[in-house]
Amino acid sequence: MRDHSEEQDEVLTFTTDVLSEPVEWTGKVETELYISSDAPDTDFIVRVSDVYPDGRSILIVDMIRRARFRDGFETEKMMEPGEVYKVKFYVGWLSQIFNKGHRIRVTVASTGAPFFEPNPNTGEPLTIESPENRKVATNVIYHNQQYSSKVIAPVVKLKQDYLLEEYTELFASFTPLELISGFFILGSIGFRIDVRFFESVPGSHQFQHFLSVA
Repeated sequence: MRDHSEEQDEVLTFTTDVLSEPVEWTGKVETELYISSDAPDTDFIVRVSDVYPDGRSILIVDMIRRARFRDGFETEKMMEPGEVYKVKFYVGWLSQIFNKGHRIRVTVASTGAPFFEPNPNTGEPLTIESPENRKVATNVIYHNQQYSSKVIAPVVKLKQDYLLEEYTELFASFTPLELISGFFILGSIGFRIDVRFFESVPGSHQFQHFLSVA
């Protein structure tokens, strides 16, 4: 079955067309997000899933990064409204073959409770229990020439009887439509993707973080 989180309006979902041949990812998956928020602190979660022909979406790797720790866990740095920040982190390590007839899906979200401790989006100290003082954060993910958010995938291809590991940037150009088709590159293979998002401004995707409480 499809991951329930993928159906939420505030989650960004990127899915390839059906693969015409198997695609292997072996190694480290990274992401570079260019973001802004009206909150001093919020979360960003990136997930990679294998979508089966029957529609099942199987989570392969995912990781969360709290914006206050975007420059390392030694120092907390809060954000200012309207400022653009780079948030770079590892999504995970894997060795996965996405088979012919399957699709590759990447989702970006901003809440993972109860799997991750809730973020009040206020910049206040973090607690395991749901904080009483909390707010909804409106976050923007940028996709343009100046701020190119991306996932970097360890694509492996067979060439001249040996394997070459090639880290390839997954990227797309977007326009502010509710549902659009884009194009990105996996190694030497191109895929068309559908992009769904809650709300947009030119050159960006905007979504909201609603705190979930179990």
